[in-house]
Amino acid sequence: MGVNHRRLDVLRTGRGPIAEHVIDEFVAGRLSRRQFLRRGTMIGLSVPLLGGILEACGSSGSTAPGSSPAAKSKAGATIKVGIGVPAAAINPITIADQGGLEMIGQVGEWLAFCDQRNNYHPWLATSWSANADASVWTFKIRQGVKFNDGTLMTVDDVVYSFKSQSDPKGAANALSVFAGTLTPSGVVKVDDTTVAFHLDQADGNFVDAVSQNNYNMIIVPSGYNYAGYQKSFIGTGKFKMVSYTPTVGAAFARNPHYWGKPALPERTEFTF
Repeated sequence: MGVNHRRLDVLRTGRGPIAEHVIDEFVAGRLSRRQFLRRGTMIGLSVPLLGGILEACGSSGSTAPGSSPAAKSKAGATIKVGIGVPAAAINPITIADQGGLEMIGQVGEWLAFCDQRNNYHPWLATSWSANADASVWTFKIRQGVKFNDGTLMTVDDVVYSFKSQSDPKGAANALSVFAGTLTPSGVVKVDDTTVAFHLDQADGNFVDAVSQNNYNMIIVPSGYNYAGYQKSFIGTGKFKMVSYTPTVGAAFARNPHYWGKPALPERTEFTF
């Protein structure tokens, strides 16, 4: 049985950008039935609503029927996307909406990557370990990484980024993750390749707090003024900002300084 789009539209409309994004990910086949139910309940969708969405999608198995393959691109192409208008100025400290997340996701990176099966992989950190009671976590930072302006990323940049985002006197959205667990004094440079997090209380899953699941926590240069982020879109990711016009759209091009495999598309363009 295929997707009943008319019923699905009724169920998803007005749920807000986060809920609608989760529903769209399920319909597109990028979330299994189990993952959809888990994430849906986490963001407050009711059980009857989730059941209605599953029924509209004809779902009885582990993946969504009617799923379509992900968009593909040949090397050098331009990908054009329509997304929701970012709710405020782009600032990794404060963003909490889907449009803003799409923007920093073009240029920013995190220490670890969490896949759809909740497995963690190296990203800007190459490895990590915890002490016996999981109150201290130590991360080895990838060497040779450059920001999209060509400057080298260092452990000092990682320390500054985490101190800024975990400051209880600040307005960081990441405090919803760090409150009661991490404060600036707990972020310690061990040496030029290593940073340690001394937690206020043990956390056996602290690696999640340094992954993209804590979406504000991209790495910026030491001393960087977050208030000016929208002018530079500094980051270590695969793209760099070409243009950004609030309420209108944005364009990004491949980052020529990227440390890993280059992006497949030459350019991405967003219409808000």
